[in-house]
Amino acid sequence: MISVLLVDDEPALLDITQIFLEKEGKMSVTLSESAKDALALLGERSFDIIISDYEMPQMNGIELLKAVKSQGLEIPFIIFTGRGREHVAIEALNLGASFYLQKGGDPKSQFAELRNMIMQAVQRKKAEAEVLLNQARLQAMIDLHQKSGGDIHDLCTYAMEKAIELTGSTLGYIAFLNEEETVLSMYAWSKSALEACRVRDAPREYPVEKTGLWGEPVRQRRPVITNNYKAPNLAKRGYPEGHVKVIRHMGVPVMDGTRIVMLSGLGNKATEYTDDDIRQVTHLMGGLWQILKRKRIETELVESEKKFRSYFELPLVGIAILSPDHHWIMANQKLCQMLGYSMDELKTLKSTDITPEEDVEKELLEYQKLLSGGKESHTLEKRYVRKDGRIINVELSTVPVRGGNGNPDYFVALIQDISSLKHAKEELEVSNQHMAATLEELRATQDSMNEYCHRLEREELALRQSEERFRTMVESAPAMLVITDMRGVITYSGPNVQKFTGYTKDEFPAEGLSLVHPDDRDCIKKIVGKVFEDQKGVGNIEFRSVRKNGEVWHASSSIEPLRDPQGAILGYLIQTMDITSRKSAEEALKESEEKYRELVENIDEVVFSLNSQGIITYVSPAVTRSLGYEIAEVKDHRITEFVLPEDIQGVQDGFERFLGAEGREPLTADWRVKTRTGDIRWVRVALRVPGANDSSSGCTGTLMDIHDQRRALEDLRDREALLQGIFRAAPIGIGLVQDRVISWVNNGITAMTGHSREQLVGKSARMLYQSDEEFFRVGKEKYPKMWENGVGSVESRWVRSDGSVIDVLISSSPLNPDDHHSPVIFTVSDITDTKRIEAGLVESEVLLRSFIDAIPEPAHLMNPDGRIISANAAFCSRYSVNEKEVAGLNVYTLVDGALGNTISASIEEVKSTKKEIRFEKTLDDRVLVFDVYPIQDIGGNVTRIAVFSFDITDHKRSQDVLSLLNKKLSLLSRITRHDALNTITSLNGYLERMKTQTDDPLLLTYIHKEERGIDTMRNLLAFTESYQNVGMASPAWQDVSSAIRRSAELQDLNNVTIYMECEGLELHADPMLEKVFFSLIENATRYGGSLSRISFSYKEDNNGELLLICEDDGAGVPPDRKDSLFTLDAGQNSGYGLFLVREILAVAGFSIKETGVPGKGARFEIRVPAGSFRISRS
Repeated sequence: MISVLLVDDEPALLDITQIFLEKEGKMSVTLSESAKDALALLGERSFDIIISDYEMPQMNGIELLKAVKSQGLEIPFIIFTGRGREHVAIEALNLGASFYLQKGGDPKSQFAELRNMIMQAVQRKKAEAEVLLNQARLQAMIDLHQKSGGDIHDLCTYAMEKAIELTGSTLGYIAFLNEEETVLSMYAWSKSALEACRVRDAPREYPVEKTGLWGEPVRQRRPVITNNYKAPNLAKRGYPEGHVKVIRHMGVPVMDGTRIVMLSGLGNKATEYTDDDIRQVTHLMGGLWQILKRKRIETELVESEKKFRSYFELPLVGIAILSPDHHWIMANQKLCQMLGYSMDELKTLKSTDITPEEDVEKELLEYQKLLSGGKESHTLEKRYVRKDGRIINVELSTVPVRGGNGNPDYFVALIQDISSLKHAKEELEVSNQHMAATLEELRATQDSMNEYCHRLEREELALRQSEERFRTMVESAPAMLVITDMRGVITYSGPNVQKFTGYTKDEFPAEGLSLVHPDDRDCIKKIVGKVFEDQKGVGNIEFRSVRKNGEVWHASSSIEPLRDPQGAILGYLIQTMDITSRKSAEEALKESEEKYRELVENIDEVVFSLNSQGIITYVSPAVTRSLGYEIAEVKDHRITEFVLPEDIQGVQDGFERFLGAEGREPLTADWRVKTRTGDIRWVRVALRVPGANDSSSGCTGTLMDIHDQRRALEDLRDREALLQGIFRAAPIGIGLVQDRVISWVNNGITAMTGHSREQLVGKSARMLYQSDEEFFRVGKEKYPKMWENGVGSVESRWVRSDGSVIDVLISSSPLNPDDHHSPVIFTVSDITDTKRIEAGLVESEVLLRSFIDAIPEPAHLMNPDGRIISANAAFCSRYSVNEKEVAGLNVYTLVDGALGNTISASIEEVKSTKKEIRFEKTLDDRVLVFDVYPIQDIGGNVTRIAVFSFDITDHKRSQDVLSLLNKKLSLLSRITRHDALNTITSLNGYLERMKTQTDDPLLLTYIHKEERGIDTMRNLLAFTESYQNVGMASPAWQDVSSAIRRSAELQDLNNVTIYMECEGLELHADPMLEKVFFSLIENATRYGGSLSRISFSYKEDNNGELLLICEDDGAGVPPDRKDSLFTLDAGQNSGYGLFLVREILAVAGFSIKETGVPGKGARFEIRVPAGSFRISRS
């Protein structure tokens, strides 16, 4: 229901308007008989729209509109008033009114139009509010993305406060839902809710099944609005003491696919919640969830990377990542120690490079099975050649990691050094053979004794071997070994403790934690305590240690329990490695990776990788800045998808030749590509094969936008061609000289001098002058100016080839101002005719001066800055200046300040409009009229101002008396017409209602006659208003074409075309001249039948008068109606239109008659006397 405030001082009109507007039940109309009462109503309640009459006592409609706007109320406003208020309409629309509607006419269509205007204005207001809300939401989304790096709680709080602003709520909250959608966890409250809430120990988690009305959006899986929270509702559970009082509530679930992940609630909006509020909150909270989801994924990725790093650097086994072509990509410290190579050295090698040559072929066969997918993984024993040349035996387990196409992207390998195991196995086999022979001999003599002795010897030997191996391992191990008892007291320390800690064995502390850096000590203490408590080993404990000299180094320790044969723990073995160099390498590698990533992601060029099929496997973020595509829209697509269709084959052929070429030289080519918006741009693509020119894995490349460069190059070529064309076509002579010897001339100089180019080039410019004296004078005057200012000009006379002499203007400029011997370019113009004209102008100026002095009123000519150029005798007399001294004086020093300011403002207006201006000024009780005329040069620039002044004091006094009388008559007429039109409108409304409530033919006949009578009265009122304005304002110069255009735009021409051949024509006529053209066009379209064109043209006759002609191709005017066409009672309906035409024209002394041929169209001729028209020939 639209609420309407209707304001009018006519109760009858208020009543009938309310009846019509409320008839369909879509509007509720409140009536007010004055503007002041309307303002009081606005203070009490709100309305969707205001409809106001214009003419009302105390405060009119425009003043009411201003008052509404001054109160900051942006309510649609319609002015509904009588005819003839066009100036009211313009003022109202400028002040912000939505529409302007004239009263009168058919009430049914009029009120239908009013209803339509109301609907449009209200809908437009709602649309504007929606646009502002969308803009605010988009800004909030932008702000959220900019804040996405911040704390999650701050993001949620910010989004909640923005949702409150968008919906006009006063409180809100955000809750998250678990994956089973059974429990809501309250996460954020708005600031206002937190301040008003007094609930103590409020829970954070709520089972969905136990929630009240606020949990309905989750249960119903859709937004839920409750605009009357007090109303009974089975879903309500009540709220605890101290809870914020809720008047209205809206709950909006946020979906991630088919799952509800979040619930946003808002409450206590001043007005009812609508679907618009749901839409705004859904979009805003959906954007918030996407940001939170992305942050969660990023956090998980970081944790995953940390876990991978910790597993990768375990010292228990060698771990490596290899490319499909056997290159080492990454290896942990354990593997590097095992092979004797650093990581940087390994990256330059293949695994086959450190495999014995005789093993390579067999291992490659196994590798091919794994590569082709025949095996998921494989484990084998193999040999590696260490850096020092030693061969070690390892157990290698390899697993391929395959990409989306099924091909392996890389391999993960676990490598265990089994050299000592193999050696021990071999020794054991030899020992067994020896023992078997000895046992066989002893068994023959003393089986039992020998068996006992053999066992004893074997155990003793094993013990000695074990001790020897342990001692060797301890003394040669790269790690520091320490053994503690069950209490953690060190009972043994390896021989290299001094190398690691700086302490000798005697100085070595009994409490190992004292060697840990103080900042890491608590953490290590907890880990060691946990090991002792769980009696389980642990590896890769990284921490900082402090040597005896205070030096800090990075250590990695593993703790394993030592057990007796029965499994009881005797103590713990602690193995510690110095990983300082590895830590430094990791930091350097990390920094290098960050720099590379930042470089790739921020350079303007797009970096990308292609596989051998031309599919994009990687692309840098610069692709979005350059071509508008997101990375996901480009990655895994063929590069030819972004090339113009007609260029695809050429690009594909070039790419294949590049991959198949010998030597794999880099390829650079210019391609045309499509941007995301459909634009076509030139780019320069550079491709190269990485590594050892292996094109099987594709290539890498860069893409640079060169569209603007190519366009600039093309523009440069065009400008060069244009410059050559200018030199050839220039109407002036252009040439080049060096040391005053001609080196080049254009056609203009050859035509000007009569000499050919061959006759001029290479000759001294002296050949063009009458004498040596003139030649040297030109150089002496021109060249100093040129070297000082860059350009030098001088007038001279040249001798043509036929001996004739011409006046010329020469201008020169050096190509290199710093080199006085550089070539000089010069232009030359033939000013012979100009010189002749200047002489004629001097003579004309003498005649003009005589004419100006003959003018009895003051007149003067001046520059736009106020300096007087010339003034007549009357001017000099009035302002008491000498005629000989007036030139050069500033006019503002001769007049008072007020007049000077007016003249200055008029000059500025004349300069901008290039049209004359007239203004009045009172000086010493005398009224003067000043006419200010612009004088333009041939370029249309105002260079001079002509000012004339006339004393119109007596005329002005008579005019003031007449104006006062006209104002009184006009006021009386306007009030009368206003009241009469309001009464007519009310009568029309009631007659329309009467017609809908009776079927009596006689009554309907009377009603029809009454309507005809009312229409006649309305036409009479309109005529009196128009006729009243005839001659009320002084005639003024008016542009005919503009007046015709405005008149035509106000009418429905259907298929009629207006032709105008009167551009530049201006008439000095009554300001209602536009009404003349309006009536002529209206008369033609109403009575001309099936006409198709109306034309306006003019011609001058031999008497200096002008005929302005309006003719059409319609039915024409019958002969018996031509004489009475302009009388008051002529016409098929009324003759007011053409009667007014004659009266308006007569004010300025114009006449009109119809001279058309019946059947061929009407033709109206308007005769304009000399002096009342002027034509701008431009």
